[in-house]
Parts: sequence; structure tokens; C-alpha cells
Amino acid sequence: MSEVFEPFIARERFVGPHKFDIHIQDELGRQWYSYPNQWQSERQWWIDTIRPGATILECGAHQGLTTVLLALCAGPSGVVHAWEASPANAAVIERNAKLNGLENVVVHPRAAGDRKGLLPVYDSQGSFMVLASDQDPRMSTKVEVVRLDDDYDHLRKVDFLKIDVDGADLEVLLGAPKILSYRPYINLELHTFLFDNPVRTVSTIMKIFEDLDYSFKVDAYDGKDVVDVGVSPDIGWLTSFKFVQLFCTPL
Repeated sequence: MSEVFEPFIARERFVGPHKFDIHIQDELGRQWYSYPNQWQSERQWWIDTIRPGATILECGAHQGLTTVLLALCAGPSGVVHAWEASPANAAVIERNAKLNGLENVVVHPRAAGDRKGLLPVYDSQGSFMVLASDQDPRMSTKVEVVRLDDDYDHLRKVDFLKIDVDGADLEVLLGAPKILSYRPYINLELHTFLFDNPVRTVSTIMKIFEDLDYSFKVDAYDGKDVVDVGVSPDIGWLTSFKFVQLFCTPL
């Protein structure tokens, strides 16, 4: 007989100088967030890049550990808008913001994409993976999807954009041309193993950046240091990895 998971609060998670508490709501959350030191290279980049007062958009927020960290980086004069496809996870994000006394978090319980409608997803322990078709036998449910440009009020210029959306990477960018015109810093996780045609998809993503004048650093999760690849990353090299973190800096 399997054990019944009991939610709990993990105290004093930390990334660099930032400490916070986090609701552990399910087994996946326990696997990801139960250890105190939550440092990752991309999170260090957030700390080094984001300034107090920043406006941050986060696409793919899971249960809010990253949302909390981003909100701490932005400070009380900044704001984080978090899009999360799972309504249950979105509710936990709000709980985690409240747990840490954060009033600068706005939760959007929707998926981000390139058009308004419903999106088929596979629910893997509460982490949603976008599917190409609702005929896919893995489909668990459908979720509401919106374009970022339509769902953000644009009252503040966007300074930082984080995209971690398990396969809908290109679609999020296609739904945000106005936000991209602000030329924010962008942390983009490319899930190359989820693309039907990785070379074509990553080539299309990099073409979006061509006219925006960005430089790039890459963490390929290969045990090596983050690599500065300049303004023209090698597509073949990028797609040789299962997934990579792109740190995109406007020039």
C-alpha cells in the first residue's frame, strides 16, 4: 500500500542571499524543493541581473518557488506576473507568495501561447507538458491558453522574461511581440527533446531574436561552465542537448 502524501512547509530554502519558505504540496514538489540550497545557474543569473523595481513576467511557474525568488529579486517596488497552466499549482503560487509576505506577485492561472483557446496537456505529477494534438493518448486535460501580449496590461515596461513551458517555448515568443519589443532580459529554457523538429524550431526561435539585437550565454547541463556564445549560437550544437538554458541579454 502506497503512502499518502502529507503536504508540509519547508522552512528556509535559500538561493544566494535570499531565504524563503515554501509549501511542499505533492511528491514532485518534495523531489524538487525539499533540499535547503535551491541554487541553480539560471537562478544565480536572475540575482545578478534583476534590479529592485523590475517588472518580471514568468511563464511556467509550477508551485511558486521560482516566483518567490523572482519577487525577492525585484523587491517591493517591483512586480512579478506568473503564468501557470495548472489551476491547482496556480493556487499554491498564491499561497507561497502569502507565506513569504510578498504583495508584488500577480498570478495568471492560464498557459501562455500564440493564440487564445484551449491547449491539450499531459499532467506529469502536476507538471504540465504541452501536446501537439488532443488526439495524443497521453492527454490528461485541456487548459486555457492566452497570448502574453493580450493577458498583460502593459502598464509597466517589462524588464525580465522567464520562459520554462515544457515544449511551448516558440509559441510563447510568438504570442509576445510587443513584450519582446521592450527588449527585456530573457531566460529561455529550450526543451529540444519535446520539439517535433528541433533544428527547425530552434532556428525559428533564433530568427525572432535576430532583429532584437541580443547576445547569449548557454547552460547545457553537461557539467561544464556556462558558455558565452555571442550573438549567433550554433543551432546544431544547441539541439544536440536534451534541453538548455539560454541567458539572453539585450545589447
